[in-house]
Amino acid sequence: MPTPTYQNKDGRAIDLPLTATVTAGEAVYVLGWLGVAMTAGVSGGTIAVEIKPEERRFAIPNALNPAVGSIIYVDLDQVVGHSIPAAALSTSSSGNKRKLCKTTKAREGVADAWYVSGILLMEEV
Repeated sequence: MPTPTYQNKDGRAIDLPLTATVTAGEAVYVLGWLGVAMTAGVSGGTIAVEIKPEERRFAIPNALNPAVGSIIYVDLDQVVGHSIPAAALSTSSSGNKRKLCKTTKAREGVADAWYVSGILLMEEV
């Protein structure tokens, strides 16, 4: 007899336990999952982390000016708690890095407030 399966969730977000405080809407790295915090949460709590590939705007550091179609990576060694500081982002894949997004628009904004639009990339599980 085959093993039956049942849908638990729609696959757009997963519930993950926190060991640090996060803000709603920020890019986070929790238990090997890179995604977007759907709500704010504190250490010891559980939040939904969105992992579906959709276009989002990401704050980027002044030095980063990726071309459309570039992959932006997160340096996991620079993650603080679960939060991803702008300085952890680059277009270089070398080191302890994971893909965050593929850019869909050129950088926009002003010095110290640059943004890029990109599709959130889900790594193989």
